[in-house]
Amino acid sequence: MDDYNSFRESHQLRVVVADTDDDCRRSLVEALKKDNWYVVECLDGPSVIAALKEKHASYLLYLCIDMPEAGSATCLDNLSRLDVDLHLRFITNGPCADSIAARMMAEAREIDVRRTIYKPIVPAEFCATVAKDAQEYVEGAVTIKE
Repeated sequence: MDDYNSFRESHQLRVVVADTDDDCRRSLVEALKKDNWYVVECLDGPSVIAALKEKHASYLLYLCIDMPEAGSATCLDNLSRLDVDLHLRFITNGPCADSIAARMMAEAREIDVRRTIYKPIVPAEFCATVAKDAQEYVEGAVTIKE
């Protein structure tokens, strides 16, 4: 735990939660803030790109593929062009095929994609997933784009 806390500080680790479902996004963001994460909320693909253009942090991006422009090729193209440390997980309440298609599009653009999170999401479990993802960064289990 101490390792990823110091990692968060030293690398300015940001958690980006992008979802048009206000209730879902707000509950996840609130839980993360209570757990002392620096969280950025986004409502659509363009706001995700704008948030990630800050270029001063490492990002854990949780992106709902059901929202406008999120899982689209255009958004993924824009993500692949950013020079940021990015760790991506898709969120969906849709069929598994949608998740597989989005994952294939991301991987074709050399974006690191982890397992998809399916709704409904329990905020405490989501916080544990975020903590695990951060720990994987610390341990070097995730390749970080330089």
